Amino acid sequence: MNHHPHDKKWIEGQLSMIPAKNKQRIIDAYSNRFAEIERENKGEINAKSLARRECNTRLRLCVDKVLES
Repeated sequence: MNHHPHDKKWIEGQLSMIPAKNKQRIIDAYSNRFAEIERENKGEINAKSLARRECNTRLRLCVDKVLES
């Protein structure tokens, strides 16, 4: 999975709150988007920071949505 190394425990914590049936789809979406943002911003100093912020926000919102349903 593509992610910032400092986010591993936080991501695992978020994923632990959702049903197993949803996890792989969410992991794949997070990883793919992280890699896409890094590619789009290749050579920029803050590429990982941009990817980290967007993907973690998306993950948090996704987990909230799954828990609401």
